[in-house]
Amino acid sequence: MKYYTGSRFRLASLPGGLRLILVLYLVITLLGFWLAALKYWFRGSAEGRLFSMAGSQQYYVDRWTSQDPLLAGEADSPIHWLIDMSHPHLFTIPIVLLVLCHLVQLCRGPQGLKSGLYIAAFGGLMATFGLPWLAQVLPAVAVLIPFGGVLLVLSGTALCVWALYELFAKDPNRASRASN
Repeated sequence: MKYYTGSRFRLASLPGGLRLILVLYLVITLLGFWLAALKYWFRGSAEGRLFSMAGSQQYYVDRWTSQDPLLAGEADSPIHWLIDMSHPHLFTIPIVLLVLCHLVQLCRGPQGLKSGLYIAAFGGLMATFGLPWLAQVLPAVAVLIPFGGVLLVLSGTALCVWALYELFAKDPNRASRASN
């Protein structure tokens, strides 16, 4: 904890072992964001429904009435499907975002940009997992669901890249500490 208590602390000032751990975490997290994006891209583009009202409505609103076993899945109702989809993600993704936002908070840069990125990341999360619930009542919002995922992936990528950049950046305080 001593690394986090100083007002001049930055990720670039971490010792090598901690930097390695964070680099590995960030690379794996970045891979996870982009694999999720690919999953949704292939899911939508295979049937020509990516970013289309009809495709989004079919996947998020009409899926349990489908005769296609891949589309219908195991759920027998929209509520069961939404619970199965939302439950594990709403436990894990906020923790990943919390860690990423904490790391970016320890980076150099304007606080307004950081705050905007935090709002985009958590807004993307809320849109990705909240809009399918809202689409049950207002099917027209189903077309917005992929945009929530895009916002989540892009903001998560920006958080990862910013922290990775800082981990490899030169520590401006290192020279002043070495002379003391």
